[in-house]
Amino acid sequence: LEFQIERYLAHQGRKWVNNYDPNSLLWISKAMDGFTMEAPDSHGRPSLKAGLKTAMQPALVIGVQHDVLFPVWQQKEIADTLRAVGNKRVTYYELDSHFGHDSFLLDAVSIGPAVKGHLEQEPLGAKHLWEEVAENAQVILQGVSSVTSLSDQMRSM
Repeated sequence: LEFQIERYLAHQGRKWVNNYDPNSLLWISKAMDGFTMEAPDSHGRPSLKAGLKTAMQPALVIGVQHDVLFPVWQQKEIADTLRAVGNKRVTYYELDSHFGHDSFLLDAVSIGPAVKGHLEQEPLGAKHLWEEVAENAQVILQGVSSVTSLSDQMRSM
């Protein structure tokens, strides 16, 4: 193999051929090609502004330089359009990852902090939910660790 990407593609091909029905890939491809966030505007024409005008929740948009499925210019357009329709809580990150579209799966070092930071924003973030889950887990672990027998542990859960 001459290029690193060839080794990666060969590896992915071997994984996919043994795990997926080839027809599922056709349907996934068709779904991606047909997906749009546009909605008809007042003249009946497809419009990204019309499609995103009600999206006022905090939004994290991540573009990846080498993503050929959802190019970076499209991600930037989505972030800019969200802002243009009045969403004040839009964060846009642009990453330069050689994993391209698979970055969200394979480049946790780059993607993880962006997602974590977005989810922990307050108000309207999820930090309070994570804190509540952590508190509940701590209470459960303390309760289980104070029980001596396995049957007592199972009963307390």
